[in-house]
Amino acid sequence: MPMDPLIFVWILVGIVLGLIGAVAGARVAGGGLLGKARREAAQKISDAERDAAARIKDANTQIKEQEIELRAKLDAETREERK
Repeated sequence: MPMDPLIFVWILVGIVLGLIGAVAGARVAGGGLLGKARREAAQKISDAERDAAARIKDANTQIKEQEIELRAKLDAETREERK
């Protein structure tokens, strides 16, 4: 029983369409993962910038408090020396 040569063409067409579908599916799935990774990276950068700004603000506040304490101490010592 000889096989129809057209069957090989249809098998080949099926394989090609299957490969095209697999590549398209991989791109869609990969694009979703890449987008998610980019969003997570952007969120981490934003969090780090916010944390750095808070630390800088806290450090500046501590410096100002120390400055006030040192000025008060200097004023007290100056008053003591004038007596």
